[in-house]
Amino acid sequence: MESMMKQLMAKSILYEPLKELRDKYVPWLEQNQPKLETSEYLRYTKQYRLLQEIIQVYDTEGDDGFQKIVDLMQQVCYLFCVVIHQNEVSDTNCYRCKNKASDQLTL
Repeated sequence: MESMMKQLMAKSILYEPLKELRDKYVPWLEQNQPKLETSEYLRYTKQYRLLQEIIQVYDTEGDDGFQKIVDLMQQVCYLFCVVIHQNEVSDTNCYRCKNKASDQLTL
């Protein structure tokens, strides 16, 4: 299973799409901030920062940073789960994706 995850999360597969997504965040946030509730804006801002961290790990460690990338991706997943399952997610656990929120997810 870990081997398959390493292949799917390899820099050669994820790096460019993540950079593209990251580069679109700032203009989108600037354009949509007036339309968003504060909590939504903070969540999107945290997603952006996590994308920056993932890209930095790829830049500095490449595929050797696999575990850090997995940890950061889990945090991104949790933030998306908060949106998708708003009425079903407690402050500490998304039961659908089984990801635990860490202290680092504080918005």
